[in-house]
Amino acid sequence: MDRKGWIECSIGEACKDIFAGGDVPKTAFSKEKTESCPIPIFSNGVENDGLYGYTDAPRVTESCVTISGRGTIGHCVLHVKPFYPIIRLISAIPKDTIDIRYFYYALSSIKFKSTGVTIPQLTVPAVKSYRFIYPVEIEEQQRIVAELDLLSSIVKKKNAQLKILDDLAQSIFHEMFGDPIANERGWDYKRLDEVAEIVGGATPKTQIEEYWVGDNYWVTPAELHKEHYKGATERTISDEAVRKTNVTLLPVGTVLLSSRAPIGKVAITTVPMYCNQGFKNLICSEKLNNEYAFQVLYSKTEYLNSLGTGATFKEISKKTTEAIKIAVPPIELQKQFAEMAKKIQAEKEMIKTSLESAEQLFASRLDNYFNV
Repeated sequence: MDRKGWIECSIGEACKDIFAGGDVPKTAFSKEKTESCPIPIFSNGVENDGLYGYTDAPRVTESCVTISGRGTIGHCVLHVKPFYPIIRLISAIPKDTIDIRYFYYALSSIKFKSTGVTIPQLTVPAVKSYRFIYPVEIEEQQRIVAELDLLSSIVKKKNAQLKILDDLAQSIFHEMFGDPIANERGWDYKRLDEVAEIVGGATPKTQIEEYWVGDNYWVTPAELHKEHYKGATERTISDEAVRKTNVTLLPVGTVLLSSRAPIGKVAITTVPMYCNQGFKNLICSEKLNNEYAFQVLYSKTEYLNSLGTGATFKEISKKTTEAIKIAVPPIELQKQFAEMAKKIQAEKEMIKTSLESAEQLFASRLDNYFNV
């Protein structure tokens, strides 16, 4: 694109003030917003933009962009209301010649790198050194912002639609069956190993290259990214690896359940596959519908994590998984839910496809405007 009339500068040169947050206020602090503590406190974090609590007076009163110096390094948030930053959260206030939302998009496009070995972090001097470009005319900055705002709103709308459909599936499930662990409706109450075969997996020897060239799908928990169904995997193993490793074939329709790193990821297989040792999967009997089983496990992540044991990292064992008791309604009722769940999932897949397109277009336009 034609960048005549554009300026390249460092973040430090573009800011009239940039600093890192300090300690939590000692004299005035509340976890909840109150009349005496109405000012939000933000720390490094993605959830709720890192909201930590509330205090009585702001440290930042101008619109600014915060950059996470710890945790999710480089995560940017636009703030237009007074707030109080803490725990090394970096606040960058641009000069008046740069539109605040343009500044936010510019910083969001930067891939900040952490420093430090013991505790990875991003420092103010490091942030100051990163460079970006901007058009001198404020009207051109605002035109770019309007385009990116539109694309961003489309992405947010698609994500909101997915959340609504996800909530709908859970609402229908709860309306039909109640809590599947508490079983207040008085359905048949069975151990998982009474209605499903619990199957784990293993990892073929990584030093034997021949084991990792084949046509057999092999999945790890790291591959599951909130998808309802799991098809082709990132890695495959050979027939020889299957013969010489303690792996069990998971048929189509198996409910994958990650048992560590982390506990509680769930998906239904759409192709036969094998898995590593990070799973305790359910091969459902005729008494348990896999869509019903998926929703039981999906809705009980917190409960599953409470069953984990281990000092280094928590894990649920095969014995523990087999002993989990769940409500088992009549199979016809489970199938009714499954049909509704499949329709909802089909709608979600269409939205996901359009969401991916919107995200790719947004990323492309960011790169177009801010790639130095």
